[in-house]
Amino acid sequence: MLLPAQVNAETGYRYYRGDQLMVIQRVRALRDIGLSIADIRILLAQDPEELSIRLRGHEQRLQEELAAAATRLRCLQGAFQWLTKPQWATASFVHLRSLPAIVAYTIRQRVPSLDQSVTELFEEAERRAACDRTDDSPFMIFRDGTQSDDSLEIEICVPVHSGSRLPGVHSIDAFAEAACITYAGSYSQSAPLVQRLLSWLNSTGAAAAAPYREVYHRFGADMRGYRLPRYRLAQSEAEFVTELQVPFTRLQA
Repeated sequence: MLLPAQVNAETGYRYYRGDQLMVIQRVRALRDIGLSIADIRILLAQDPEELSIRLRGHEQRLQEELAAAATRLRCLQGAFQWLTKPQWATASFVHLRSLPAIVAYTIRQRVPSLDQSVTELFEEAERRAACDRTDDSPFMIFRDGTQSDDSLEIEICVPVHSGSRLPGVHSIDAFAEAACITYAGSYSQSAPLVQRLLSWLNSTGAAAAAPYREVYHRFGADMRGYRLPRYRLAQSEAEFVTELQVPFTRLQA
């Protein structure tokens, strides 16, 4: 890429002319920001406008790497809470994921408790959405953000095709990051696990950005007026598979 003016045969030291100094400094600067020799060779042959485009692309890659590293660091910091405890092997793992926007038929309602009335709302939503249903997991959004109030405002969500014209269909917001726990068995585990998620977020310098979701990957259903794939259905409570999702935002230092 840059031939030396002279090479010492005994030491291998390379010597450059004074007029090569600026090129050497450019190469060193480009290497310091993480560019490969192959990239630098291309950049040195390009015009300033092309150089700016390529550097912007490299900047974007570095930002993505930084975000990924920050996510891993956040996971590590949160893991200290339970990895150092004897019961860590049986604890539910917190994992991070993005949540895409979802088109769903929804029923939003305040209920006195999480009882049979919630099951009936899901059955009603499944029946109404049957003709436009997609094979995605139904979920419930806790609009109050809690399960401890005397009453709860919930939103039942059954995923449907994006072209659905059913009344009550709308798009549920996407989120870039959510802390999640997936568990098997009784729904009674949800409340303490949500508190674990919130505690995990707090310990890593983040905060909930929206009400949390309870997603039902495998569940019980009456299927009166609709049909679901067999693998979605649980024959007993022990076979339930549920995912808790808390969208979050990173707090500024």
